[in-house]
Amino acid sequence: MDRPSVKVFRNCGDALGEGPLWDAARNCLWWVDVAGRYIHRADTVGETIETFAVEHAPAALALADDGTLVVAAGLAWYRFDPATGGLDRIARTGVKSPAMRLNDGVVDERGRFWTGTLHE
Repeated sequence: MDRPSVKVFRNCGDALGEGPLWDAARNCLWWVDVAGRYIHRADTVGETIETFAVEHAPAALALADDGTLVVAAGLAWYRFDPATGGLDRIARTGVKSPAMRLNDGVVDERGRFWTGTLHE
């Protein structure tokens, strides 16, 4: 039986790279560097990478219907516009502890973006 081959898509030197998200409309891959506070976008072969610095530690991404992304970062959710690099808060968690932050997230079949929290 042949073993599947595995290769690195792209080594960006992320401190904590997570949350890959395929964007079929743009034909690209998104992911975050939580510790570095970056959102990355790469073409299908990883040759062209765009990096966007953000103020809070991004943990998870979701695609919005209008072409923007919803970003779970710090203790809030933000709308990220890739065209401008703008990040606007849309909701807060209500959690008051600075030792907490949002963590992994996923969109369910009804279009709801579920995210968990993490105690640093």
